[in-house]
Amino acid sequence: MSLVVENLGVTYGSVRAARSISISCEPGQIVTIVGPNGAGKSSVLNAIAGASVGKVTGRVSVDGVNLTGQDPEQIIRKGVALVPEGRRIFTSLSIEENLEIGAVIRKDKSAAVADVESMYERFPALARRRKAAGGTLSGGEAQQLAIARALVSRPRYLLLDEPSLGLAPLIIAQIFDIVRALRTEGLGIVLVEQNAVAAMELADVTLLMLTGELRRSSETGSSADIVASYFASTLVEEGGASQ
Repeated sequence: MSLVVENLGVTYGSVRAARSISISCEPGQIVTIVGPNGAGKSSVLNAIAGASVGKVTGRVSVDGVNLTGQDPEQIIRKGVALVPEGRRIFTSLSIEENLEIGAVIRKDKSAAVADVESMYERFPALARRRKAAGGTLSGGEAQQLAIARALVSRPRYLLLDEPSLGLAPLIIAQIFDIVRALRTEGLGIVLVEQNAVAAMELADVTLLMLTGELRRSSETGSSADIVASYFASTLVEEGGASQ
């Protein structure tokens, strides 16, 4: 069984951010979507998670259960959790309170409490500062908290949107190590990432997204082709921005 996205489209008014997007992610698999800014990558993840502010078409399902049109809480209950771009932790709340919010949807309250505690074992940096406000965390700590908050909901599929954004290379390596560990535990992961080379090294399947469409896949083409296309698109983007 798997997370399946079929012919997904996202529009904001007259702007089409994504069109005809089809993705499949199996348990224990990392599917990475790379592409330049404005390609529509985040729009796809938000649409899958039910968090899109645009009009969404197509179908999203988990293990054959249709999630299309459901709200974010319902989708989380079905086992799909989003770690959004920019982390979006609650800066005025403590680490502990942020994690407790991640567990709100859980009906098995005693197990949810145990899972919150287990996050401190997985993320020692959070354990040392569990009473600290989210706004006092470093970028790497905030990213760990965002991932931990999502994990407390016990997802089967994790959507990660630009987890390396704004982080130093050493911290990025640590975050990617966390992602690898989650894969070995059987979690299916859809990763949106601008750090294309590092993301491809991490992924089982890499998809290249340009101007709202999937243009290349490592399942049908070489990784070298994807890298070349990615950097070519980035150069075009930068050239356009400088004119």
